[in-house]
Amino acid sequence: LAEGLMVSERPPGAHPTRPGFLARNRRIAAVSMGVVVVEASRRSGALSTANWAEKLLRPVMAVPGPVSSSRSAGPNLWIRDARAILVRDADDIRRDLGPIQPDLPWEPGPSRPLDALAPELRDVYEALPARGAVGADEIALEAGQSIQDCLVGLDALEDAGRAQRHDNGTWSVRLQGGPPPR
Repeated sequence: LAEGLMVSERPPGAHPTRPGFLARNRRIAAVSMGVVVVEASRRSGALSTANWAEKLLRPVMAVPGPVSSSRSAGPNLWIRDARAILVRDADDIRRDLGPIQPDLPWEPGPSRPLDALAPELRDVYEALPARGAVGADEIALEAGQSIQDCLVGLDALEDAGRAQRHDNGTWSVRLQGGPPPR
Protein backbone atom coordinates (compact mmCIF):
# COMPACT_ATOMS: atom_id res chain seq x y z
CA LEU A 1 0.00 0.00 0.00
CA ALA A 2 2.91 2.38 0.67
CA GLU A 3 3.99 2.21 -2.99
CA GLY A 4 0.85 0.89 -4.72
CA LEU A 5 -2.90 0.99 -4.71
CA MET A 6 -5.65 -0.92 -2.95
CA VAL A 7 -9.13 -0.98 -4.45
CA SER A 8 -12.09 -2.32 -2.50
CA GLU A 9 -15.81 -1.88 -2.23
CA ARG A 10 -15.72 -3.32 1.28
CA PRO A 11 -14.57 -1.53 4.44
CA PRO A 12 -11.40 -2.66 6.22
CA GLY A 13 -12.03 -5.69 8.40
CA ALA A 14 -14.97 -6.99 6.32
CA HIS A 15 -15.01 -10.77 5.94
CA PRO A 16 -14.78 -12.34 2.48
CA THR A 17 -18.00 -13.70 1.00
CA ARG A 18 -18.79 -15.77 -2.08
CA PRO A 19 -20.51 -12.83 -3.84
CA GLY A 20 -17.51 -10.70 -2.93
CA PHE A 21 -15.26 -12.84 -5.09
CA LEU A 22 -17.49 -12.18 -8.10
CA ALA A 23 -17.37 -8.45 -7.36
CA ARG A 24 -13.57 -8.71 -7.17
CA ASN A 25 -13.53 -10.22 -10.66
CA ARG A 26 -15.39 -7.17 -11.97
CA ARG A 27 -12.81 -4.86 -10.41
CA ILE A 28 -9.91 -6.88 -11.83
CA ALA A 29 -11.40 -6.56 -15.32
CA ALA A 30 -12.08 -2.85 -14.84
CA VAL A 31 -8.50 -1.92 -13.92
CA SER A 32 -6.88 -4.23 -16.51
CA MET A 33 -5.82 -3.44 -20.05
CA GLY A 34 -6.93 -6.97 -20.96
CA VAL A 35 -7.46 -10.41 -19.48
CA VAL A 36 -5.60 -13.65 -20.25
CA VAL A 37 -7.30 -16.87 -19.17
CA VAL A 38 -4.74 -19.65 -18.75
CA GLU A 39 -6.77 -22.38 -17.03
CA ALA A 40 -10.45 -22.39 -16.15
CA SER A 41 -13.23 -24.90 -15.85
CA ARG A 42 -16.55 -24.05 -17.50
CA ARG A 43 -17.69 -22.35 -14.27
CA SER A 44 -14.81 -20.47 -12.73
CA GLY A 45 -13.71 -17.15 -11.34
CA ALA A 46 -11.34 -16.71 -14.26
CA LEU A 47 -14.24 -16.88 -16.72
CA SER A 48 -16.21 -14.50 -14.53
CA THR A 49 -13.36 -12.03 -14.93
CA ALA A 50 -13.29 -12.69 -18.69
CA ASN A 51 -17.05 -12.03 -18.90
CA TRP A 52 -16.59 -8.70 -17.17
CA ALA A 53 -13.65 -7.82 -19.42
CA GLU A 54 -15.81 -8.58 -22.46
CA LYS A 55 -18.62 -6.35 -21.14
CA LEU A 56 -16.10 -3.58 -20.48
CA LEU A 57 -14.69 -3.95 -24.02
CA ARG A 58 -11.28 -5.11 -22.77
CA PRO A 59 -9.41 -7.66 -24.89
CA VAL A 60 -9.91 -11.23 -23.70
CA MET A 61 -7.18 -13.72 -24.53
CA ALA A 62 -6.90 -17.41 -23.71
CA VAL A 63 -4.22 -20.08 -23.68
CA PRO A 64 -5.50 -23.30 -25.26
CA GLY A 65 -5.03 -26.57 -23.42
CA PRO A 66 -5.63 -30.29 -23.81
CA VAL A 67 -9.21 -31.06 -24.82
CA SER A 68 -9.23 -33.86 -22.25
CA SER A 69 -8.51 -31.52 -19.31
CA SER A 70 -11.37 -29.90 -17.41
CA ARG A 71 -8.95 -27.06 -16.59
CA SER A 72 -8.79 -26.22 -20.30
CA ALA A 73 -12.54 -26.34 -20.94
CA GLY A 74 -13.07 -22.62 -20.35
CA PRO A 75 -10.26 -21.20 -22.49
CA ASN A 76 -10.88 -23.72 -25.27
CA LEU A 77 -14.60 -22.83 -25.37
CA TRP A 78 -13.88 -19.10 -25.50
CA ILE A 79 -11.36 -19.59 -28.31
CA ARG A 80 -13.79 -21.84 -30.23
CA ASP A 81 -16.60 -19.28 -29.90
CA ALA A 82 -14.25 -16.44 -30.99
CA ARG A 83 -14.77 -14.68 -27.66
CA ALA A 84 -11.04 -14.84 -26.87
CA ILE A 85 -7.86 -14.35 -28.85
CA LEU A 86 -5.63 -17.42 -28.87
CA VAL A 87 -2.41 -16.79 -26.93
CA ARG A 88 0.72 -18.88 -27.46
CA ASP A 89 3.22 -16.82 -25.48
CA ALA A 90 3.96 -13.42 -23.94
CA ASP A 91 4.74 -11.96 -27.37
CA ASP A 92 1.12 -12.54 -28.41
CA ILE A 93 -0.01 -10.54 -25.38
CA ARG A 94 2.48 -7.75 -26.08
CA ARG A 95 1.26 -7.60 -29.69
CA ASP A 96 -2.31 -6.88 -28.53
CA LEU A 97 -1.74 -4.94 -25.30
CA GLY A 98 1.69 -3.36 -25.62
CA PRO A 99 4.61 -3.64 -23.22
CA ILE A 100 4.14 -5.68 -20.07
CA GLN A 101 5.72 -3.88 -17.09
CA PRO A 102 8.41 -2.29 -19.27
CA ASP A 103 10.24 -0.56 -16.40
CA LEU A 104 10.48 -3.52 -14.05
CA PRO A 105 13.50 -5.84 -14.15
CA TRP A 106 12.74 -9.55 -14.30
CA GLU A 107 13.46 -11.31 -11.04
CA PRO A 108 12.92 -15.05 -10.77
CA GLY A 109 10.56 -16.15 -8.02
CA PRO A 110 11.48 -18.70 -5.42
CA SER A 111 12.20 -22.14 -6.79
CA ARG A 112 9.91 -25.00 -5.77
CA PRO A 113 10.80 -28.70 -5.88
CA LEU A 114 8.02 -29.29 -8.42
CA ASP A 115 9.66 -26.82 -10.81
CA ALA A 116 12.39 -29.39 -11.48
CA LEU A 117 9.86 -31.98 -12.76
CA ALA A 118 9.56 -32.50 -16.50
CA PRO A 119 6.32 -30.94 -17.82
CA GLU A 120 4.71 -34.33 -18.52
CA LEU A 121 5.53 -35.53 -15.00
CA ARG A 122 4.23 -32.30 -13.46
CA ASP A 123 0.96 -32.76 -15.39
CA VAL A 124 0.55 -36.21 -13.83
CA TYR A 125 1.41 -34.88 -10.37
CA GLU A 126 -1.07 -32.01 -10.69
CA ALA A 127 -3.77 -34.44 -11.84
CA LEU A 128 -3.50 -36.42 -8.60
CA PRO A 129 -6.50 -35.65 -6.39
CA ALA A 130 -6.00 -33.26 -3.49
CA ARG A 131 -8.08 -35.59 -1.35
CA GLY A 132 -8.84 -39.26 -1.69
CA ALA A 133 -7.51 -41.56 -4.37
CA VAL A 134 -8.50 -42.31 -7.97
CA GLY A 135 -7.57 -44.76 -10.69
CA ALA A 136 -4.79 -44.18 -13.18
CA ASP A 137 -7.37 -43.84 -15.97
CA GLU A 138 -8.87 -40.74 -14.30
CA ILE A 139 -5.42 -39.29 -13.68
CA ALA A 140 -4.45 -39.89 -17.33
CA LEU A 141 -7.61 -38.15 -18.53
CA GLU A 142 -7.04 -35.15 -16.25
CA ALA A 143 -3.34 -34.96 -17.24
CA GLY A 144 -4.15 -35.24 -20.95
CA GLN A 145 -1.91 -38.29 -21.38
CA SER A 146 -2.26 -41.85 -22.54
CA ILE A 147 -2.73 -44.42 -19.78
CA GLN A 148 0.69 -45.92 -20.58
CA ASP A 149 2.50 -42.57 -20.29
CA CYS A 150 0.54 -41.77 -17.14
CA LEU A 151 1.51 -45.07 -15.50
CA VAL A 152 5.18 -44.42 -16.28
CA GLY A 153 4.81 -40.99 -14.70
CA LEU A 154 3.00 -42.36 -11.65
CA ASP A 155 5.77 -44.92 -11.11
CA ALA A 156 8.39 -42.16 -11.33
CA LEU A 157 6.43 -40.00 -8.88
CA GLU A 158 6.08 -42.95 -6.52
CA ASP A 159 9.85 -43.52 -6.68
CA ALA A 160 10.36 -39.82 -5.87
CA GLY A 161 7.97 -40.08 -2.90
CA ARG A 162 5.36 -37.77 -4.45
CA ALA A 163 2.64 -40.30 -5.33
CA GLN A 164 1.26 -43.26 -3.45
CA ARG A 165 -0.21 -46.43 -4.98
CA HIS A 166 -2.87 -48.03 -2.80
CA ASP A 167 -3.66 -51.74 -2.46
CA ASN A 168 -6.87 -51.31 -4.50
CA GLY A 169 -4.92 -49.89 -7.48
CA THR A 170 -5.84 -46.24 -6.90
CA TRP A 171 -3.38 -43.40 -6.54
CA SER A 172 -3.12 -40.34 -4.33
CA VAL A 173 -0.71 -37.51 -3.85
CA ARG A 174 1.96 -37.99 -1.22
CA LEU A 175 3.05 -34.69 0.26
CA GLN A 176 6.67 -34.36 1.31
CA GLY A 177 6.92 -35.43 4.91
CA GLY A 178 3.64 -37.36 4.60
CA PRO A 179 3.17 -40.96 5.62
CA PRO A 180 5.41 -43.46 3.83
CA PRO A 181 3.91 -45.64 1.09
CA ARG A 182 2.45 -48.98 2.15
